[in-house]
Amino acid sequence: YQSLNLRHVPEHSIQIYEFR
Repeated sequence: YQSLNLRHVPEHSIQIYEFR
């Protein structure tokens, strides 16, 4: 479900997600 979140969140949020 992480992929879905990445699509839902903005671009900078994606960076944070990747770091996580």
